[in-house]
Amino acid sequence: LICGCICSSPRPAFLIAPNPARRFCRCWQLFHPRQMLAVVSSTRDSRCTTSFDQNDERDYFIRQVSTKAGALDVEVFRGSAIPAQEYVLEQQQLLGRVISEEEAIELLTINYDEDGRYMSNTPQYEPEINFVAMFNGTESAEKSSFARQNGIIGVVSAQLRRRSPLIAGPSTTSDDDDSSTALPSVRIPSPHVYIANMKVDDKFRRRGVGMALLSSVREYANSWTERMGEEIPLVLSADNDNTGAIRLYEKFGFAFLEQNDVFCMMTLTSNCCLDEL
Repeated sequence: LICGCICSSPRPAFLIAPNPARRFCRCWQLFHPRQMLAVVSSTRDSRCTTSFDQNDERDYFIRQVSTKAGALDVEVFRGSAIPAQEYVLEQQQLLGRVISEEEAIELLTINYDEDGRYMSNTPQYEPEINFVAMFNGTESAEKSSFARQNGIIGVVSAQLRRRSPLIAGPSTTSDDDDSSTALPSVRIPSPHVYIANMKVDDKFRRRGVGMALLSSVREYANSWTERMGEEIPLVLSADNDNTGAIRLYEKFGFAFLEQNDVFCMMTLTSNCCLDEL
């Protein structure tokens, strides 16, 4: 499938070019450089197959996780799981139990479906999906450093939430610090796509990975906008002391929805600034 005809796929996979300033086609919101041809296939037996034109100078690309194996790679990158190969060895050495890597993946991703989506117990929430930045460089030293998580250098999760609770209003402290006033609560827009768990490898920070991951989530929200016939905004939260992340979100176009003494909520219309990209 070559770019413009990816919509003919019954199960299109997201493939987002790393530079959000480049143009894009609206055929399932596939970002691409002007002269990049991307061939995408997504099956339950492979994480994702891609090929690039040599004109793409970046050493990473973005895709949506679409298998349990890919979901496990995300957990390994986040530090919450070990690779299937290590689990197999651990079971054999400690318990004398022999299992295959496929069985290990099933055991380590019990909360994920076959498409690599984290299953929610909340009826009004869709399954949570992950977008990952994949290393695509040629340096063997860098490539080996990301081998344990099969090349992942960044990740962000996204979830469509059809209904939202009230969030606590901020407390504003007076000058003498003796009293505070609780302002009214603010309702999070419903429905919305909630963004969480963004992480980028230290070696790839300040190289556009975070912006590219956010771009992929925005296009995911746009796909829901088209399906549901109503605007689906993006919503996220951040600790107030995480100033680097907040600057990134503001640069991308997020605005404060609410802020208290500990954290802030930010929102962005999914189509905001789309014409400028």
